[in-house]
Order: sequence, then structure tokens, then C-alpha cells
Amino acid sequence: MRFAYDGIPALDGIDLEIETGDFVGIVGPNGSGKTTLLKMICRSLKYQQGEVYLGQQHLGEMSRLQIAKEVAVVPQELTAAFPFTVWEMVSMGRHPYMGRFSSLTAKDDAIIHQALDEVGLTDLKKRFYVQLSGGEKQKVLIAQALAQEAAILLLDEPTSHLDISRQLEIMSLVADLNKRQGRTVVAVMHDLNLAANFCRRLILMKKGKITNYGPTESVLNRKNLMKLFATEVIIERHRTTGKLNITYLI
Repeated sequence: MRFAYDGIPALDGIDLEIETGDFVGIVGPNGSGKTTLLKMICRSLKYQQGEVYLGQQHLGEMSRLQIAKEVAVVPQELTAAFPFTVWEMVSMGRHPYMGRFSSLTAKDDAIIHQALDEVGLTDLKKRFYVQLSGGEKQKVLIAQALAQEAAILLLDEPTSHLDISRQLEIMSLVADLNKRQGRTVVAVMHDLNLAANFCRRLILMKKGKITNYGPTESVLNRKNLMKLFATEVIIERHRTTGKLNITYLI
């Protein structure tokens, strides 16, 4: 698969298969094509060469509504043009299932309530989205994706601009949805330690190409990270968690 912006290559020779129910992180330097790859998976961008399949279905043969029922995107942040409440923001996840002039049904209401409960925002459903903290806004976007009932969650830097406790809270929430509900998760990430703790597999990208793809503990090694970021690192196993811990040498 290949893609270019105004003739400038952004993705080149991508050959990738993600298994149902996996938790995959995409890491790499800025401008390496991570977000572009995410957009190709949900057809936010139309691939120029190659083919993309969701299961046995060719992406190019699916309508946007069909794709929306299979794939939900959680952006870094979303600027609301109007003063929507939390409830209204989450209810937007039901749009793929509604007719042009139809309104929410009792079933839709139940699904929205469940999504809010999953992320712990039921008590804030009447609050305005713009009044929320960064972590609360991210939870709203995840709830919106849950209301969409998509089996695949695509997250673009879900912990950007959040403090450490909120980063862990959001990633723990996503990991729980992956484990308990079997949702496939693909997340663009910058924090290698978060990726090491939560992702089962990693895609390493540089200059529009996948340099490595495999189990997290196999991919996260000094040689690969040095090649990717041109930065010296120490990789050790954390004494408490048993997970890999990456330290940057300055």
C-alpha cells in the first residue's frame, strides 16, 4: 500500500495484517506516517495504490456507514463547534445506525447509557463537553466510539496533553475494553513505556515504511530504537511490573 500528499510519499510499501482482538501500538518519529496509516485503515484517506480489507470485505467496496459500524476513531482531541453536552457528544456515535430524519430510540439510549457507564462519566452526562478536563474529554470520545458499537478502535495519540495519572487511566480503560470485550485496538503512541506496558504488538515506522512489526518485547530493543530515533537508550525489565522499561540517555 502506498500514499502520497501532493506527490510527496507518506506511506511506501506497507504490508500489514492485524489480528482480531489484538492491541497494537504504532510508534515512530514525527512525520513517519503513523497517523496517515491510521486514516487509511478507516478510509478517512483513500489509498492510492494497494488494497485494504476489513476481515473478508474490501474497504473500497464498503460505504462509509458500513465502515463506521466496524471501525471507530478516537482522535487526539475534538473541538466542539457548539455547546454540546456529554450525552449529546456520546449520542453522535449512534449516527451510523440512524436514518436521516430519525431520532434516538430506547435501544440507542440504553447503548449510550452503557457507554457512559463503561468510562465512568454517567454523573457528568449533563455537563458541557467544553467544560471538561483533558482526561474527561478523552473519555467522552472513547464513550462515543463505544456507542458506535465498532469492533475496531483506532486511537490517535490518546494520551497527548494528559498528566501521568490520566495517561494511565485512559490506557487502562482501553486495555480493559480490549481484554474484556475483545475489541481490536490500534493506537498511535509516542510514549514507549506506555506502549511497552499496554500493547501486545508494536509497529515501528520511519519515513513512511514499517521497519519492524511483532510482539512488543521482541520489537523493543536497543538496536531497533537506535535505528528509529537515533537516540541512545537503556532497556531494562522493571522490578515491580516485569515489563520493559526504556530510559533515554541524554
